[in-house]
Amino acid sequence: MSLNRTPPGAKQMPPGTPLGDVMQAINQMGQRFDKLATKEDIGTLKSQLESVSDQIETLKAENETLKRDFHQLKSDREQDRKELSRLEQSSKARNLIFKGLEKEDATKEGVEKLLRGKMAILNVSVRETRELYQRNNKMGVLVEMENASAINEPTAARKQAGPNAVEKGAGFHKQEP
Repeated sequence: MSLNRTPPGAKQMPPGTPLGDVMQAINQMGQRFDKLATKEDIGTLKSQLESVSDQIETLKAENETLKRDFHQLKSDREQDRKELSRLEQSSKARNLIFKGLEKEDATKEGVEKLLRGKMAILNVSVRETRELYQRNNKMGVLVEMENASAINEPTAARKQAGPNAVEKGAGFHKQEP
């Protein structure tokens, strides 16, 4: 709001006269004062500044919480990775690869029959078999035993079945011949 600095009823003095210059200076100062903040404006700015300051503090606290959560997740991920690796190794410890089997011997029952018959292992329990490859009417089969201790007898009897017939501790995934 601009204030008229000329008193009511007084006539405007032209610039260049001493009184006119003074009146012009007063009007310019009045315009500058009009641009200055009032107590109300300063109060509004203070409350807005306090609100922004509160928001900054809230964001800082949230950031610290996110940092802690991130580090915890990172630690958990590393533990999960180690546990997964341990489980993979444990699973691989139960696996055998049989090479050169006839098609009828490449099943769970066929492998158990082979282990009990030709390899003379009585206490055998096969969990699962998977075909790895088939070549010249012979197959490579990945055999997962029920437990890792069941691996010891077949690998000891390996020489009876042939030098490359059984491999210990193989991964249970498809392998190319």
